[in-house]
Amino acid sequence: MEKLSNFLKSIAVPCAIVALILAWLAWGTWAPQIASWSRGTDNPDFNIGVWGDSYGAFNALVGSLGFGAVAATLLLQMRAIKQQQDDIHRQRFETTFFELLRLLRECRQEVYYKERGLAAFAKAVGELREAAGIHALHPDSNEKDLLITYETVIHHHCEATISPYFRVIYRILHRLREDKILTRDEKLSYAKLLRGQLGSDELYLMGFNGKLALAKDFSALIEEFRLLKYLPKGPLRNDLERHYPKTAFLGHD
Repeated sequence: MEKLSNFLKSIAVPCAIVALILAWLAWGTWAPQIASWSRGTDNPDFNIGVWGDSYGAFNALVGSLGFGAVAATLLLQMRAIKQQQDDIHRQRFETTFFELLRLLRECRQEVYYKERGLAAFAKAVGELREAAGIHALHPDSNEKDLLITYETVIHHHCEATISPYFRVIYRILHRLREDKILTRDEKLSYAKLLRGQLGSDELYLMGFNGKLALAKDFSALIEEFRLLKYLPKGPLRNDLERHYPKTAFLGHD
């Protein structure tokens, strides 16, 4: 049905132009007959002068309608060109998005914290949780202590390999937010694909990384695209809930 509707729209203006031309030719060719028929007489010369004068007005009408039809055709062509450009942009964005996902997986394998790859994330989370437990026993501890612990215990020791990993995530989210062509639903769909690539340990460390001073607006992007939605309930989620609003853990549905 949609294809039929688009087809009918595409031929509407050309058909209207052809109809106007045919009406203009008929008016000029059979004006006397049309005049006598409209006056209810068989005399083709009846009031023919007055009828002929109307032909000039009809010319003006046809000219105006023809100009309008041409303008409408140009408008439709401009819209078609804009739609084509948008489609090309979407194709390029999709290609770039999956290239960045591939780069993200490569950077993950390069992360090193006493282990490499996913094991490095698990090792870092274990030590951060252990350090958090020690800090929690201190009478002057507060919610910022865990963020400071992450920066000193984890980030400073593996910054060379973990920062490129989080920068790729930031770049993907930033491109999504700033894109002027993608719809909101399309952006959320890409964000869900990204979220599906991240495990609990990665989400946990990403949450703290996003709160670092050098992370710019990373935490705002994490919240906007709800990347923490699938972080399982438990100690890890409880830690981040002290640093992020509830919306960061909700879906967009």
